[in-house]
This record gives sequence, structure tokens and C-alpha cells, in this order.
Amino acid sequence: MKKYNYLFLFALVVGIFSACYKSSNWLDDNVTGGKFYPNVFFNNLDSATYTKGLTVRCNIEYWSQDPIKEIRFYDSVGTSARRVVATIPYAPAYSAFKKSDTLVYQYTVPAAAASNTTIRLDAEVVNQNGLTRISNRPSFRVK
Repeated sequence: MKKYNYLFLFALVVGIFSACYKSSNWLDDNVTGGKFYPNVFFNNLDSATYTKGLTVRCNIEYWSQDPIKEIRFYDSVGTSARRVVATIPYAPAYSAFKKSDTLVYQYTVPAAAASNTTIRLDAEVVNQNGLTRISNRPSFRVK
């Protein structure tokens, strides 16, 4: 009987000490919070023929855990370098349906663009913390 008492006491002591053991969590130990990149999706709303001087509507959906500073729009006509065409200060435009901020940007196709020239558009969301994310580059050809 004394043997069972020692066994019970041993199991009780092990149970008490194991209840105080904190298990290791790799994610909590190795990830620090604070700065988050924005997320951005950018696409053309118009599927018509793109001609010189035409205004193209583009939809950008974006969200971020950190405050957003501004949205920049870029274009690249043919093989030319990317250039800033607009910088828009952030204004909340939350869509409950899409669960993100939404902005429709109107881009005018340059009159100097030659026929069959490819135009690429970029949207960049800039956070107040300095982190940015550039969109997926929709493109179209000028007819």
C-alpha cells in the first residue's frame, strides 16, 4: 500500500510541475509586429478599344493595417521609363461589400502614343510608416 502512496505522490508532483511549464511558440518568439505592408489590386474597368485621348477608368482596391499616406499612379508608354502621372492623398473609401478601400482612377491615354504601343499602368499605395506596395500592372494597346 505504501508503494501506491509513493506512486500517487510522484504523479501529483509531476502534474503540478508540468502545469507550470510554458510551451514554446515559434511564431510569437520570432515575429515582431509594428509595420505592415499595404495590399493592392488594380485593374481596368473599360474593355473598349483604347485610342489616343480616351479616358480609361481603372479600379484600385487596397487595404492596410497601418495608416495610408497616399496613392501614386504611374504609366509606362512603350519602352519608356515609368513616370508618375498622379499622386492622390489618402481619403477613406471603405466598401463593406469588398472589405477594402476602393478608388476609381481616370487615366487619359496620351495623344502622342503611336498605334500598337503598349501602355502599362501601376498603382502604388504608400503607408505613413514608409512601406509601399505596387500593383499588378494592367496594360493595354493603343489602337
